[in-house]
Amino acid sequence: MPTTHKSYRNYILIITVLFTFVSYVGFLAPSTASASSATRTVEVADIPITLASGLSSPTQLAFDSLGNLYVANYGNNTISVIPKNSGILFGKKVNADTLTTLVSSGLSSPSGLAFDSSGNLYVANARNNTISAIPKSSGTLFGHLLQPKPIVLVSSGLKNPFGLVFDSSGNLYVANNSNNTVSVIPKNSGTLFGKKVNADTPNTLISSSGLSYPTGLAFDSSGNLYVANAGSHTISVIPKNSGTLFGKKVNADTLTTLVSSGLSSPSGLAFDSSGNLYVANHGNNTVNVIPAHTFSIATTSLPNATKGTNYSATLSSIGGILGKRWSISSGNLP
Repeated sequence: MPTTHKSYRNYILIITVLFTFVSYVGFLAPSTASASSATRTVEVADIPITLASGLSSPTQLAFDSLGNLYVANYGNNTISVIPKNSGILFGKKVNADTLTTLVSSGLSSPSGLAFDSSGNLYVANARNNTISAIPKSSGTLFGHLLQPKPIVLVSSGLKNPFGLVFDSSGNLYVANNSNNTVSVIPKNSGTLFGKKVNADTPNTLISSSGLSYPTGLAFDSSGNLYVANAGSHTISVIPKNSGTLFGKKVNADTLTTLVSSGLSSPSGLAFDSSGNLYVANHGNNTVNVIPAHTFSIATTSLPNATKGTNYSATLSSIGGILGKRWSISSGNLP
């Protein structure tokens, strides 16, 4: 079971209690009267803002360790960056909070982005079935000598690569959209998810069985690999160990369908620090969240009410996601 599932996120929610009265029951007195029904509601508004314009079919986002935001522009074969601070990024001068084209050549329908632990940027090129690397500094990556420009790191063994993700050991995973597989480019030879793999070359980790146009990949903090299947509108997982994930029993190294309804061509996956899984739905332009824990109210009692005074109370909750609306429509008030 992922370690993130063992810690609960507690929210403090301020609620206003609305009363439905039946005759004199509506006249509240401390400790004595109760309402026949009640609705308790809280809502935190989500207000989207436009962060950048002038992009070209942006498909993937990635942050580096300094908080700079990178964008893959599928339409014009470029990588843009919105810097957190002014300075130099990959040899190019940038200004804070200003969209800048960082890479303008050498890419082919960029569809996936990922950073390794050293700050090197990797790009999945969907059209020519390659992965490029934009090195932060000179050296060697997966057996290739680095140059101060995008280099083709992987030139064979992939098919319409979309999602990219690194595990904690520096192995690079690739979702191949066209042939329904997930490949891994290991840093070292060995065994990954029960399969023997060779260093510095694409190895097929998951075959076509069970996947359907995989587009997004993500690891949770326990090392389980999640796959977004755009074709079947599902989320699959390859567990590192046997146990339970999001309420479902799973076996180690065995592909399992974790979510089978409520999604629409899922294309992107991300975890927050509490272990909640977020899903970008390409099909209906929405984002879903799969909570690590079921929402429940931890507060066991409310304070007494006073006649003629607006009533409010603070409740503690366990699990759930901020930014969502919840309500309790039955029960007695103190």
